[in-house]
Amino acid sequence: KIGASVDESFLKRNLYTKTQTKLSSEMRKQNLKNVFSVTKKYKYKNILICDDVYTTGSTMNSLAFELLKTGTENIYGAAIIIA
Repeated sequence: KIGASVDESFLKRNLYTKTQTKLSSEMRKQNLKNVFSVTKKYKYKNILICDDVYTTGSTMNSLAFELLKTGTENIYGAAIIIA
């Protein structure tokens, strides 16, 4: 046991976007701009973002950008599949 917990309560997806599967790298970044937000204060300084597929990193980057604005010190990413 590593002492980690799962907590999705402080993040919100503000907008549901079209699928990213056929978008270019730049279009993926634009597609996820301002999609996520932090909805409440949290106590975590280290956060691991988990995603199903990592292609360009746009989803993780978008989430990390929002988390960094709130003072998170370390953000890590993990994915099941790298495309």
